[in-house]
Amino acid sequence: MKRVEDNSYLEQRGRVWWYNRRVPERFARLDTRRRIKESLGATSLEQARHKRDLLAEADDHYWASLLIAE
Repeated sequence: MKRVEDNSYLEQRGRVWWYNRRVPERFARLDTRRRIKESLGATSLEQARHKRDLLAEADDHYWASLLIAE
């Protein structure tokens, strides 16, 4: 799993971190969501990064599977 050390796809609302990612343009015709917003339920940046990494990897796999199924 690729670990992202920066704060990509992270947004803090109050004390809680959220996963906030735009659907890449190349997948927009296959995935009608424009943005993916999900509470990570984490108040620490370290926890948020870990959970973000898992969700980002899952999204990347999902989009790859959409291309394969096409």
